[in-house]
Amino acid sequence: MNFLGGGAPDRAMRRKEPISRIDRRRIDRLEAAAAVGRPARRALLAALLIALAAGCGASETDPAPAAAAAASSPRPEAAPLGEGFVVWESNRSGRWRIWSVRLDGGGLRQLSPEEGGRDHCCPHVSPDGRRLVYLSTPASDRPVYDGDGSRGELRLIGADGRGDRTLAAAARSYFENRAAIWRDASSLTYLTGDGATVLLDVDSGESERLLGPSAEGHGWLVDPTLRHAVSGTSGFGVYDPKRRAVAVRSKMPGCQPYLSHDGRRGYWMAGAGGPVDSIDLASGAVSTLIRKSDPRLPDGLGYVYFPMLSSDATLFAFAASADQHDHFKSDYEVFVAEVDPDDLTLVGSPVRLTEHPATDRYPDVYREPLALGRLRGEAPFTVRLEAGEGAGWRWDFGDGATGSGALGEHTFERPGSYEVTARLGQRERRGLVTVAAPRPPRPTAVELRRRGAELVVHFDEEVEIGGARARLDSGLTLSAPRLAAGGRSVVFEPATPIRRPDQLRLEGIVDRAGRPNAMAPATLAVEPPLWPSSREGLVFLWETGDAPNLVFDPGLGAERAATLRPSGGARLDHDFAMALDGGAFVAPDDESALVFASAKRTNEISIQALVRTPAEVPPRPAVIAALAANRDRWDFFLEQRGDRLTFSIKVGPRGPESIATGVLMPLPPGRASHVAVTYRPGRLVGYLDGVKAAESSEIQGDFFHWRSVPLAFGALPNGDREWGGGLEGVAIYDRILAPEEVAEDFLRYREKLAARREVARVVVEARERRRSRPPTLEEISPYREALAVHEYEVERVVEGELDARVVRVAQWSILDGRPLEPAQAEAGRRLVLEPFAENPQLESVYLADTLGPGGGPLFYAVRR
Repeated sequence: MNFLGGGAPDRAMRRKEPISRIDRRRIDRLEAAAAVGRPARRALLAALLIALAAGCGASETDPAPAAAAAASSPRPEAAPLGEGFVVWESNRSGRWRIWSVRLDGGGLRQLSPEEGGRDHCCPHVSPDGRRLVYLSTPASDRPVYDGDGSRGELRLIGADGRGDRTLAAAARSYFENRAAIWRDASSLTYLTGDGATVLLDVDSGESERLLGPSAEGHGWLVDPTLRHAVSGTSGFGVYDPKRRAVAVRSKMPGCQPYLSHDGRRGYWMAGAGGPVDSIDLASGAVSTLIRKSDPRLPDGLGYVYFPMLSSDATLFAFAASADQHDHFKSDYEVFVAEVDPDDLTLVGSPVRLTEHPATDRYPDVYREPLALGRLRGEAPFTVRLEAGEGAGWRWDFGDGATGSGALGEHTFERPGSYEVTARLGQRERRGLVTVAAPRPPRPTAVELRRRGAELVVHFDEEVEIGGARARLDSGLTLSAPRLAAGGRSVVFEPATPIRRPDQLRLEGIVDRAGRPNAMAPATLAVEPPLWPSSREGLVFLWETGDAPNLVFDPGLGAERAATLRPSGGARLDHDFAMALDGGAFVAPDDESALVFASAKRTNEISIQALVRTPAEVPPRPAVIAALAANRDRWDFFLEQRGDRLTFSIKVGPRGPESIATGVLMPLPPGRASHVAVTYRPGRLVGYLDGVKAAESSEIQGDFFHWRSVPLAFGALPNGDREWGGGLEGVAIYDRILAPEEVAEDFLRYREKLAARREVARVVVEARERRRSRPPTLEEISPYREALAVHEYEVERVVEGELDARVVRVAQWSILDGRPLEPAQAEAGRRLVLEPFAENPQLESVYLADTLGPGGGPLFYAVRR
């Protein structure tokens, strides 16, 4: 296949060496280090497990006797985690109930009360540890959890199991089992039954609506700082309290996202069974908290899920199973691990706190604060601790130093962890001081915001800017620096927006250590996005599925990410481009509405995209891009008709005269072409590979008759007019692009393609020998798609090179929540294959493999 008229370029490497954090603002791709899940297998003690319908709030289909359900192995050994407790959901009593255990492994008890016909889920502990909230949901006989969340009553209960009462009669979880975020000891944000976000004072009952339902309908949970929000589909956003809106950021592959109590970080399941990744919400730097089959976990319990940080971010709770996925029947056990709150790295090994054949999931953890606190700093680190009334306190600072008096003041000169003790008679106060080695602050990312009107430098710790000095090599004047909220980001405002690459010379930044450490003078690259060359009038941007895809939204006053939802056979390819294959990618309503409103306001529109046409000409008009709901409700169509690109717009209220169509230029079959179309009343222009290829003045209509409808690619939202090509690099403007802009964008995208490394592809005729047991939707919940491994005997290599005579092939088993009917095994079946390892877009997809070891190399079936 040729690309843009030239030879086949090398594609950029998608696989990277393992790294601890990735600066999303400095690279185009987020490579989640997600390990692919294995199929759920029945536990050996399956006879003791309760057969439950899949979903928090689902009823049991075959309840087991209570005595069998309560059977338990010996209590785990005492855990050196301090004073505190864990709460979680468990079905060990025959219904989903909230359970609790102390951090030393003792005091196991059912916390939430018995309640006929109802299940309990979504426990979340208040920051002071006195109480928690949970959802009480009606039992359901649905056999499959549909990913729509759980609805019921939001309850408040004491950590001792007393005082259970209803806070809200109609509440829900955001997608899975997260329904609230405590803001402080007496207030929290929760989701109403319709998905709105409400800030509630649990003592007074006063409430304030923060947000309406999200575009997906699942709702947003807002962090305690009211700066960030999270939806249940791994989407992190920036919350604007003035506009009461969320600027969405690119979604992460995976599920179960949540926010740290201090609003600094988000974390989520980046793959089936692991890893758990975290993101610095200011800089976008991503790191891995724990991996699938992490060596610090016990053998046989490496399949990780349900992550949750304590409110002080010093403990990390999760559950793990023996390579079983089913969230409702598998034998998950609860673990807790120490974590460094600064960078969310695990300290030591996780401690197991449950041992029971039932399903223990969605834990939350609380640790009692120490009387003298848990303090952290860089050496030399000076502390001033108050023991309480009395002058006779004796201090032991844990490093050999001692003192006396009510005030314990000491400087720790060496890095380490020190237990500090103050004693007066029978009274004792303890604290923990962690001292890190001194080091200067390090910049982690340079970001351009507000269309280049703000230059932001992010650091790995809080900084001071009193002596900061900065200049750009271009000579463009910068404002005096200011600190952003959180103290880890420095903001400059250039005299004019930055449009071209530049170099920032920065010095004089120091940290906030007792003895400040100065950053060495640094030269930082300032890199506006390579493509598109101009963002003026840009109203929609979708480069590839792993790119930031940020567009400035004037209504929000901030940038937000364009997102697309696949349907039908549509999916992402190994370059994270759209592979339509008869399906569609559809934009959310608010993003579609922005395209509609902006274009209607200006009566101008420009669309550019990299279009990979199918090898065979489609027999009917096929949609490449459309602002349309169906054949009757539409605003524009960009289509392939035969071998031609056409553009149609609605220029009247109804009937044949309402349709105006311009035939632009031939589309070369079976190759990638950069196309651009610009239209204003009376002038339609088409470009192919940066060169004007067609122009027409025949269409005269404006956009008066346009109505707000969905933006879709590859087919109409209902699946009509399907197209079998590929698409990426989509940019839509509410203005006319000049010829030189189109030419420049063509050259820049060609440069991006040339940097990619070719992925080897082979076409074979093969006979199926074996196939994995296909997973059910219940087993893979909350995921809505899955792959299954089949084994083939290769009969003939049609194209490419392949030495193996037996191969294993990952093929789609579930798409859009619907199981696919596997084709009957037959001789001479043709498969188009790529190495599975070269398809990183599949890393977070559930993979069913019940074939056992061996069987040849693993491929991915690009097409059947």
